[in-house]
Amino acid sequence: IAATNRLKRDPRTCDMPVIILTGYPMRAIQQGALEAGADAFLTKPCLPEDLEQHVQRLLDRSAPPRL
Repeated sequence: IAATNRLKRDPRTCDMPVIILTGYPMRAIQQGALEAGADAFLTKPCLPEDLEQHVQRLLDRSAPPRL
């Protein structure tokens, strides 16, 4: 969460998508991660398809518009 907070506050990295993947499913941790700027929060065990779906969504969102 601290690393996410630093990345999102730095103008050089603030647009970088961040996915938190953790073994701690506590609501407070999820809330803290999202408040710090995380774009997605997943708990382990996580299906590879779920992780791939989140990564693809974030890549699609950050891609430049197609002409």
